[in-house]
Amino acid sequence: MRLLTKEKERKLLSSCWNQLRINDQGMADLTSQSIPYNPEHVYSIRYLGQGKPLVLRLLDAAGSWQDNSGEITVKLLDVN
Repeated sequence: MRLLTKEKERKLLSSCWNQLRINDQGMADLTSQSIPYNPEHVYSIRYLGQGKPLVLRLLDAAGSWQDNSGEITVKLLDVN
């Protein structure tokens, strides 16, 4: 078994979270904190609105869509 270095693990997780796009930026790029894996698949970040509609996109690696199932729920909360 070959273990990943911390840097390779960070890059791998970062690329995974960057498949979740908010206004064409990856979710991992929008936060200064790491986004650890959650077995319940509930993740959140704080995002300061720009006064215009959000564009949300979910990308998938080429050819890997066959194993996808389920749903995605997005909640937008006003934290003021």
